[in-house]
Amino acid sequence: LRSVVRNRSFNEHVAGVSLKFSGTVSETYQIAKQTKAHEGSIFTLCIMRDGTLLSGGGKDRKIIHWNLSLTTDRETEIPERFGAVRTIVEGRGDDLLIGTTRNAILRGSFTEPFTPIVQGHTDELWGLATHPFRDLFLTCAHDRQVCLWDQEQHMLEWSKTLE
Repeated sequence: LRSVVRNRSFNEHVAGVSLKFSGTVSETYQIAKQTKAHEGSIFTLCIMRDGTLLSGGGKDRKIIHWNLSLTTDRETEIPERFGAVRTIVEGRGDDLLIGTTRNAILRGSFTEPFTPIVQGHTDELWGLATHPFRDLFLTCAHDRQVCLWDQEQHMLEWSKTLE
């Protein structure tokens, strides 16, 4: 927590905790307020350009936007097939870029759904099959995912997790 606080100014709200400090970084900090955020651990925090905070939960796959008074402003949940939120980066406009525990990078916002920019298998590749006439191929892996790839666009067309 100290490494986050060193770069912040006085009377800041960080990680669900209200911190009040003055003087040098070597002083002791006190927790002034504790707030329930996520089910399970918080994997990442992102301080936005406007000074508000985003938190990403592991177990609940939620991204929560906290206002300056450290109350929940809005929240969204990423689809289960992408895994848990591992990291959050503020993009252009209101876009957010989300890195997940299942090797996906998602783009979206609180008003637009999250879609994969990059996605792949999370385990050993077991199968590969090409389409006889089109520039497409299928892959399957130990992670129980079957993916259809477009060779021309270098993109994932779709992915299905098998039960």
